[in-house]
Amino acid sequence: MFLALAGCSKNKTERQLYEDETSGFIYTTYKTSSLVTVGAMVKVYNVQRPDSIPAIRPEYAHALLGYMWAVAGKPVMAFAEASILEGNPDEEMQFLASSLRSITMYQHGWNALAKQEADRGNGLLKRSSSSNIKTEATVFYLLVAIAKMQEGKFDEAKLYWAGFATQTGIDWPYALTDAAADLRGGQPQRGLQKLKVISQDPAVPEPLRVELAARLTTLEAHTGNVNSPLFWPNLISAAVLAELKRTNNEGIGKLVKMVEDVKKKLS
Repeated sequence: MFLALAGCSKNKTERQLYEDETSGFIYTTYKTSSLVTVGAMVKVYNVQRPDSIPAIRPEYAHALLGYMWAVAGKPVMAFAEASILEGNPDEEMQFLASSLRSITMYQHGWNALAKQEADRGNGLLKRSSSSNIKTEATVFYLLVAIAKMQEGKFDEAKLYWAGFATQTGIDWPYALTDAAADLRGGQPQRGLQKLKVISQDPAVPEPLRVELAARLTTLEAHTGNVNSPLFWPNLISAAVLAELKRTNNEGIGKLVKMVEDVKKKLS
């Protein structure tokens, strides 16, 4: 019986596996808890914030929280946050939900399903004004940039990293994506030269510089290694979250801290 069940599991489609993860007790319980906890903490945040910091919508806290779960390898929680976002009928929220879900599906190895979700989100983006939003733009740019990288659309990702840099002053993700675009675009020498500059730039987080320096020799010998859709987004994701806490933008720093507090409560 065990072997038969195992065989059935192996034969399940990506869609069926996704539905399994989003129909269990943990998913349902977490989603309910997140709605209550995030809503309460955002309300307190908005009441206590100084006048110099704009109020935030709960949806953006859910989006950032979902991204944190995806980076932490907790897909069930990330999918739940995407579903919460999707509960808002605004096309902007629908687009962010698709982006978050696509990111998590790619992390899970469900590439075909992730591509379908990304295509759906891209259709929403073309119809909406999301690319011109001002409020909570940092979360928007972060999610879309990573999603575009996982689709292999590095040139498009650079546009969103440029917007992210404008909001945060953190510009190394753009530089790193630019180098990665050269490597994937058949110009390895130019890409490697850019990576060497980045690996020696003190503005880049030290853990990332150490990682880049350690990999450069391998990259020079086997540039094909960087063609994995997850290589670059994974390299950037955790480092970006750490940097956001140190940004000079007080509102962003407080938002990240608040969402981290929510994450601890829901862990």
